[in-house]
Amino acid sequence: LEEVLGARALAWVHAGNEQAIERLGGDPSGSPLYNRLYSILTSKEKIPHIRKIGDSYYNFWTDNDNPRGVLRKTSLESYRTGCPTWDIVLSIDALNEKEGTSWV
Repeated sequence: LEEVLGARALAWVHAGNEQAIERLGGDPSGSPLYNRLYSILTSKEKIPHIRKIGDSYYNFWTDNDNPRGVLRKTSLESYRTGCPTWDIVLSIDALNEKEGTSWV
């Protein structure tokens, strides 16, 4: 798990990718379905889905400023405003920078 960018791990990933592309009948990028799904998955218009833990509501969020993601929390009252105030619990990007390693 610690060698996720090692030669053996990447060879396994590349082999799996080749097998998936073969099963799909070729590289799907550029197809109408691929383009539609890609635009949905990369849209900046996202709804922050929350999960209640204790008295707080948590969300894991990625965007251009946080490509690896942040775990954040808010109150239900704040969430209902449509523009919630989030408290960062854990920033994966900040952790990567601080520890000099990639965790995701």
